[in-house]
Amino acid sequence: MNENKINLLYVNYSYEVGGIETLILNMCKILVKSQYNIFICSFAESNSLEPEFKNLGASFHIIKKKPGIDFSLIFKLRSLCNKLDIDIINTHNAGQWFYVVLACLGKSKPVIVHTQHTVHQDDTKDANHNNHKMLLWSLKYLAKRTNSVICIAKYISDYLIERAGIKPNQIKVIYNGTDMDRIPPKIDMAWKKHSLGMRSNSFTIGIIARLTPKKGHDVLLDAFKKVLQKIPDTQLFIIGSGELLTYL
Repeated sequence: MNENKINLLYVNYSYEVGGIETLILNMCKILVKSQYNIFICSFAESNSLEPEFKNLGASFHIIKKKPGIDFSLIFKLRSLCNKLDIDIINTHNAGQWFYVVLACLGKSKPVIVHTQHTVHQDDTKDANHNNHKMLLWSLKYLAKRTNSVICIAKYISDYLIERAGIKPNQIKVIYNGTDMDRIPPKIDMAWKKHSLGMRSNSFTIGIIARLTPKKGHDVLLDAFKKVLQKIPDTQLFIIGSGELLTYL
């Protein structure tokens, strides 16, 4: 570890292959070349991307979270930050944000930067509605103890401002980027379509996402049936894997 660099800790629930995890990995590929020592913290034992982080020189730490609210996690995180002398923590989504803020209460550092990737839908049922109101209050509380909140889409920032009451000057929208250097500059589209089994003149729809309920593949398939009624030659390509593979 270079003592002249800034100690940056990423905290996420796990580091299986997914959008958040890939984003963090791509950020690390850039930041390890500059003024940062990179540390990674996972709340899960299974982390298929762990070797890739280690190959970058990042220090990987697992603090296993117990089911439900695990208050011991707060003290373990605080101890880890003290041990590693962390300057900046970047959390992803509300669960990790909750534990990090509580772990850092009363400390002058680290600086907390939170990234929010989604919003939580309200439910008109009394119990769920009350839970949602409590969530909104919690988000506002966490934001008051956070240096900056990053949203990956404008609808998320609108939600945090309008529903949770977080101050607009605390929030910055930064869209997820794509590493264009990984994409070939010229592609023979006819050959590419043929290699994928795509009909050359057909209208094609594609989705790249984990096969999990929140990605909405079932909604897409229902909509695709209606598309076929109007444009019979349309093709749908679903790229990804997950627990809904057989079902879908």
